[in-house]
Amino acid sequence: MTGFRIVHADSMSCGDVFISAGDTQAQVREQCGEPALVRENHWYYSPPGSLTTVISFGGGIVQSIDEDELPGPDDTGSFIGDHP
Repeated sequence: MTGFRIVHADSMSCGDVFISAGDTQAQVREQCGEPALVRENHWYYSPPGSLTTVISFGGGIVQSIDEDELPGPDDTGSFIGDHP
């Protein structure tokens, strides 16, 4: 996966390219690679040593980009790794 970082709300860099609101899912996948997790309209990127970046889509278009925790597999609010 290409290195990336949040630049400001609704924007992040994937290598030398900026991803922001209005970009398509295809553009994000091409520039940032496959997400670590996809839940409904949310793609989660979780590079080692960084907070998880969540890209929210509406109609295949980036609506927002935020930092959050990687959710657990059961949607209960627990996180991956919290399960025995």
